[in-house]
Amino acid sequence: EYVLLSGVNDTSADARALARLLSGARIKVNLIPVNPHDQGDFQPPSPASAERFRDILVAGGVQTITRERRGADIRAACGQLRGVPAGPRDRGKSPLRAIASSKNP
Repeated sequence: EYVLLSGVNDTSADARALARLLSGARIKVNLIPVNPHDQGDFQPPSPASAERFRDILVAGGVQTITRERRGADIRAACGQLRGVPAGPRDRGKSPLRAIASSKNP
């Protein structure tokens, strides 16, 4: 499974790198556009961007499907069914935040 995060890991270069990494492997990649929620900073890529990413993987010989997003309209999609944190947390320790910061200084 590969969660697509707009501006973090959804570029054509990211797709080509993933296709090279998985070249020759007998696997199926499930692309999952992230579901936004109040406690997160990440957004899903546009449908066109997700389709382009998938097309690059498929062209590279990687069997790929894109998961259909369901439940976001009622805030019940994957990743949205979590409780509100009890108190402040240290957002500086998030590995995804570090990746996002390095790509978008």
